[in-house]
Amino acid sequence: MMSVFSNASLQKFAVSVMVLLTCYFMIFCHCPGKWTKEVPTQNELRFLPQGPVPKSGPCNCPNGSTLLKNKLPKDEYEELVQRRAKELQQFKIRTTSVLSTPLFALPNSPLQYPIQGVHVQPLISTPVSLEVSKGVLTTEIADGGKVQGDGKTKMIMESSSLVTLNYLLAKVFYTSTIYHIHTGDLVSFQFEEHKAVFPITIKQPLLPVLYNMGKNVSSHVTVITKTFLRYPRLKGWFAGRNLAVSQVTTKYFLWVDDDFEFTEGTKIEKLVEVMEAHPELDVVGGIVKGNQFYFSLLYEEGEEMDGGCLYRKSKGRFHSLSGYPQCFLASGVVNFFLARTRAVQQVGFDPKLQRVAHSEFFMDGLGSLMVASCSHVSIGHQPKRDKGTYARFRHPPARDTTFKLQLHFFKNHLKLKPQSPLTKSGPCNCPPGSSVLKNQVPKDEYEELVSLEVSKGVLTTEIADGGKVQGDGKTKLIMESSSLVILNYLLAKVFYTSTIYHIHTGDLVSFQFEEHEAVFPITIKQPLLPVLYNMGKTVSSHVTVITKTFLRYPRLKVLLSSIRRFYSDIEVIIADDSFEPEHITGEHIRQYIMPPAQGWFAGRNLAVSQVTTKYFLWVDDDFEFTEGTKIEKLVEVMEAHPELDVVGGSVQGNQFYFSLLYEEGEEMDGGCLHRKSRGKFHSLSRYPKCIMVSGVVNFFLARTHAVQQVGFDPKLQRVAHSEFFMDGLGSLMVASCSHVSIGHQPKTGPSSDGRYGRFRHPPSSDTKFKLQLHFFKNHLNYFLKIIILPIPSNAKFTRKRK
Repeated sequence: MMSVFSNASLQKFAVSVMVLLTCYFMIFCHCPGKWTKEVPTQNELRFLPQGPVPKSGPCNCPNGSTLLKNKLPKDEYEELVQRRAKELQQFKIRTTSVLSTPLFALPNSPLQYPIQGVHVQPLISTPVSLEVSKGVLTTEIADGGKVQGDGKTKMIMESSSLVTLNYLLAKVFYTSTIYHIHTGDLVSFQFEEHKAVFPITIKQPLLPVLYNMGKNVSSHVTVITKTFLRYPRLKGWFAGRNLAVSQVTTKYFLWVDDDFEFTEGTKIEKLVEVMEAHPELDVVGGIVKGNQFYFSLLYEEGEEMDGGCLYRKSKGRFHSLSGYPQCFLASGVVNFFLARTRAVQQVGFDPKLQRVAHSEFFMDGLGSLMVASCSHVSIGHQPKRDKGTYARFRHPPARDTTFKLQLHFFKNHLKLKPQSPLTKSGPCNCPPGSSVLKNQVPKDEYEELVSLEVSKGVLTTEIADGGKVQGDGKTKLIMESSSLVILNYLLAKVFYTSTIYHIHTGDLVSFQFEEHEAVFPITIKQPLLPVLYNMGKTVSSHVTVITKTFLRYPRLKVLLSSIRRFYSDIEVIIADDSFEPEHITGEHIRQYIMPPAQGWFAGRNLAVSQVTTKYFLWVDDDFEFTEGTKIEKLVEVMEAHPELDVVGGSVQGNQFYFSLLYEEGEEMDGGCLHRKSRGKFHSLSRYPKCIMVSGVVNFFLARTHAVQQVGFDPKLQRVAHSEFFMDGLGSLMVASCSHVSIGHQPKTGPSSDGRYGRFRHPPSSDTKFKLQLHFFKNHLNYFLKIIILPIPSNAKFTRKRK
């Protein structure tokens, strides 16, 4: 994606490609004049790389791979493939924007390079084209060219021929040496006296999450609600919402209060139609008994020590929704809404908010959720008859509101939360959607004209004596002056305001001066509110222990007893889907009874949905705490490395872990996933007993908010573990540490109900269902397991020199 240009006579050139912090880049060849037969147009140079572009292509299936399409029912294959293709297109609409298209700087200097930088996978060796990462650079050796620093972070290429020089650039490879799922770097690209620096985004691709929907609304939508005084062990409004959402397996859910009433106007399919037509939407609200409640939120980040400012405007909205004039975009809606399950699970409902809560969900979703309100779908409200016990909770005391405001201060790092009208003061003074464009033109002494043009917003500037401005408040702004001082003053005062509401998209600015033209991107993004945890000084204030049990109460009691030997006051959450639940008593224990035999991941999802601490520790119900179960050591690792999301330990001496490699493949076939048992990346800085991996054993400490964003798929009932880490690939940074361990109870003796064995060893149909799910949901073509056996401690090896 980088080229060197020259119109000068042939001479000896040297190019320095230096990785600042280490990186990987893409290079394309184009030599004007006598070096090429055709000269590309400016648009071709800007949007079409002039050189070899590696295509994703189909994944090669190694021996031993499971080809997922072979696991599909033959009579359903064609229909499934079509539905999967449609779902993938919606997924791509939700995850791409105009900024996803590579944009190249025109060779006004002899350097052509990607303005936005490039996106790459960590720890992948890739031919230079559109991918870079942290590591070392290599290239081919060509006649007439000299290379210094091959395999190092700084590479110098030298040749008397620009053709040879660009050939060497086009053959540069990068091999990553540091594993991270989302980070960045800078590349320094030097030629003669010219120097360019561009950014690198290093990101592990996410596996798609698609939903295999049927043809009726029942296969699209689950209706969920929360009631009170029927399940008193639940801890309030948001805890109930979180629990309900954690069990949804359909693409959408419809939230209704327990005192609502369906009417002729409650047409769920109309809300589904809006969501399907606008895949960027996450929540669509209706009206309740004639009330179309909605509001807008404005967040200003403010100063670091003081915190941000949040403004909530009742009846505030943005603009109507294309194709649906009865719908408009907003920040929050009434308690009757259709929502995209995956998107809401990633935001969640804070269980700490028990009574005074509604807008808080949309506050936490600000910058993550696209919300609309529609007037053509409604629901009724039952007559109010609330008396007795319920009324006391329906109208909580003032201390609940005080607690909520204190929570906003710490968790969301807020300084101010006024209601409308919007009054602003202090350091919070930058409205979202506005950017100051401070572009300087070269200083000179003759009259000049500068133009700026955008497509998704308008440009404004100040009026200054000696300057002429055309198009103020329009998409194209032309500024003219005989003084470069005034011209640069006008440029420094240019503001961009987006006219289309979107939480994450972009625009391109065309900047022209004389015969020169530059294009640069503007990222339009709603800032996210921080989510912080107010932790105490003990491990019990940092961590909640969670588990799921099924027909194994004797083993569960051994686990609980062992926990109390070492941690007397740590909170324990139990998800229980046994056929005949046995009530578990004890201090700091919460047991949630599920419908029978809901399965492994449904139980995990429920338990995690109720955690209010920064971290949780997952343990199986037949584990046993020992002297080596030092939770605080895992917390220490996580606090020292805030980029980590999951840290696993060892179980009875087994430090089980694996690595995952995902190739996106062709659009119709799908991607390829390689799972390597005992695969690892590198050790963790300052913790040599910890290594970076993709997945760990069933004993791990995890960052609550990060895991809630990924979730455990409730459709996976029995055959499931790696699937959580597959869904978290690209989202979760995972490590495995050998210095913290837990015991495993003996497998002998009467430890569980006799029916347990039938569920512990499910039929092959469960595995077949899981593979079919990977084909559709994760858009996979094949899945390959590579098993590496542990090396015996007494093994001896010899190494031969090549």
